[in-house]
Amino acid sequence: MQCLGREFFDEKGFIGFFISTGILLLMVLFGVFVPEKLESVTASIQVFITDAFGWYYLILVSAIVIVCLYFLISPLGKIRLGRQDDRLSLLP
Repeated sequence: MQCLGREFFDEKGFIGFFISTGILLLMVLFGVFVPEKLESVTASIQVFITDAFGWYYLILVSAIVIVCLYFLISPLGKIRLGRQDDRLSLLP
């Protein structure tokens, strides 16, 4: 397994990595210190999404699942994302 080196921190994804890490950390801290408030906020967000986007949200998520299943069972699922001679290695 390759360690995160200087190349990682020189990429454009550097800012996005730390922004998403910060948001995640804030959510975890919010849940640890005021879990009741986090529950009410996330419930409000869920109600807003289902009320505002309802059918669109349901159709979009269903379409994404169907496309993923299609890629899983179709010949496109056999495409290698590396070099042709690369083999899957789950061991370090």
